[in-house]
Amino acid sequence: DTQLAVIGPQIASWSEDIKSSIRAEQDRIGPMVQALNENIISTLIVISIIIAVLSTLVAIFIPRTIANGLNSIQQNLAKVSDTGDFSIRANESRQDEIGAMGHSVNQLLANMQGAINEANKVVTAIAKGQFNQRVEMDLNGDLNTLKEGINNSADSVDETMRELGQVMQSMNDGNFDVSMNV
Repeated sequence: DTQLAVIGPQIASWSEDIKSSIRAEQDRIGPMVQALNENIISTLIVISIIIAVLSTLVAIFIPRTIANGLNSIQQNLAKVSDTGDFSIRANESRQDEIGAMGHSVNQLLANMQGAINEANKVVTAIAKGQFNQRVEMDLNGDLNTLKEGINNSADSVDETMRELGQVMQSMNDGNFDVSMNV
């Protein structure tokens, strides 16, 4: 008991010293932690605002960019429709789906323009009495059907003109019994 009576007050004193030291440390660190918490909250608020602004800009910019690309292609197709000029081309410089769409539209327009030019070449040659011209371009679908129709018509005109030439030659030779087999 006596030893406890001697050590007890000393332990109690040390305990009070430790408590006071911890309180002093808490009083010193507490405002720093509070300031750090406030800084973290302020930083998070700023970062959240920046993310919200960037998200809003992206949400506005991307649809507008897509709409502008589609609008450009639509305007070019409207010009082709209004003017019948198949040499008009869409912008295909973009490196995205809109650029790929522009490229596809341009391929379609080039195929149509080529088919029309080839058809005009054959029809013009026939009008000038040159019956050996044919549409030779590789075409697909309806354009190939157009090609076959023009080439079949050119073949028919060529055959008719050949037969007519034979009849005329026979008549020139005095043979009036000939007829055309067309």
